[in-house]
Amino acid sequence: MEPVSVRKFMATDLITFSPEMDIQFAIDTILKHRISGAPVVDAQKNLVGMLSESDCIKTIIDGPYNNHPGGNGTVADFMSKNVVTIDVNKTIIDLAYEFTNSNFRRFPVVQNGRLVGQISRSDILRAIVKMRPNISHTPSSWRTWLPRADGRDRQLSRIRAVLENELLRRKGLDRTTFSAGGGQPCATCRAAGPR
Repeated sequence: MEPVSVRKFMATDLITFSPEMDIQFAIDTILKHRISGAPVVDAQKNLVGMLSESDCIKTIIDGPYNNHPGGNGTVADFMSKNVVTIDVNKTIIDLAYEFTNSNFRRFPVVQNGRLVGQISRSDILRAIVKMRPNISHTPSSWRTWLPRADGRDRQLSRIRAVLENELLRRKGLDRTTFSAGGGQPCATCRAAGPR
């Protein structure tokens, strides 16, 4: 399986906010479009922050705590400024690892500091489903029995395949990665190189 860039699966038609935008307008936009947040960009499309639902909730809490009405201010007053970004050339597999090791729901995708897209957990799931490998060969280690005239070789092959599949399943492996012969890649897999 060839590495696939996040560029292929990222969203590019984004709702974005500017730092000077009224926070109440941003909250209304989040509710209207049923999104959980959006990137904040300057006039040159440079990413300067992220505004999430959690950031918006802080506007309500912040008001009474500081003895002034909640929900007032600009996006810049409440956005997260330390944003973790993903480079446009990062692979889907690398990004899947990032998602499993963070609580983020989405990452802004940048190229040379400029926002070019956004990718979410559901985008990664769609990518992984589309990237499932197709087995286009039978590893040589699976073909250990010579054909017999009485047809018994087919029965034995089926039994062996069922047993091997169960063994691999219990070990959490599949035939696309390992042969049944001691966990070594077959000749075709070795020739194809690492996945």
